[in-house]
Amino acid sequence: MTDLKLEPGKSYETRDGRVVRVLCVDRKHVYSVVALYPDAIVGTWTLNGEKYILNGNHADDLIREHVPAKVVELTVTQNSQTGDWCADKQGDSGNWEYRGRIRIILRGKDFDVEKVND
Repeated sequence: MTDLKLEPGKSYETRDGRVVRVLCVDRKHVYSVVALYPDAIVGTWTLNGEKYILNGNHADDLIREHVPAKVVELTVTQNSQTGDWCADKQGDSGNWEYRGRIRIILRGKDFDVEKVND
C-alpha cells in the first residue's frame, strides 16, 4: 500500500479521485481511521489507507494527501519571424500573433495543461 501518515483534520484522495477528511485515526479496530466523504457519508480505513484488507486495490483506498489545485490561465502568442512562443506578454517587436489561451492546473508537483476555448 502507501506510506501515508494519516492525520486528523487533513484531507486525502481516494484511488478514484474523491476527497475525504480524516476525523480520527485511533478507533479501537483494525479499521481505525474514520473519515468523512463530501456527501456526509462516514467511512473507515486501516492506518495504511486501505478500505478493505483482503480485496487488493480498491477505488476507496486513500492514496495521497489532497492538495487543492491552483489554476493559471495564460495568453499564448508566437513571433511570426522567429517562431518563438511567449505566454502573457509580447516581445519588443510587433511580430507577435495571438495563438489562444491555455489553462495550467497545478496540484503540488503535478500539473495538467488544457486549451481554453476562445
